[in-house]
Amino acid sequence: MNDFLMTLVGFVLRVALFALGLLMFAVLATLALLLGLLWGARALWARLTGKPVAPWVWRVNPRQGFSAYRSTTTRWAARSNEKTLRSATLPGARDVSDADVIDVQPRKPGGAA
Repeated sequence: MNDFLMTLVGFVLRVALFALGLLMFAVLATLALLLGLLWGARALWARLTGKPVAPWVWRVNPRQGFSAYRSTTTRWAARSNEKTLRSATLPGARDVSDADVIDVQPRKPGGAA
């Protein structure tokens, strides 16, 4: 009787784990399908409206590749030090707007020189 119960419990456990695996696969497949449909609808809408189809990207700065190893405090301190140094080295620095640009001759678009 003990062997029968152990076999039955093992079988039920295997079936339950298999069902959970199928459920996990179904959830991930559904998410991938929805993401693909969303991406396709976005691309179709961009084509219909005449806009360029821009890919979804995750921009990575390779110079900050090892910043995950620094603590948050160190990162914030480094940023504040950079701002302090920048303001200290450029005392007369100001924001430049389009009105400040004087060495450009405006031309009509598409026209030759």
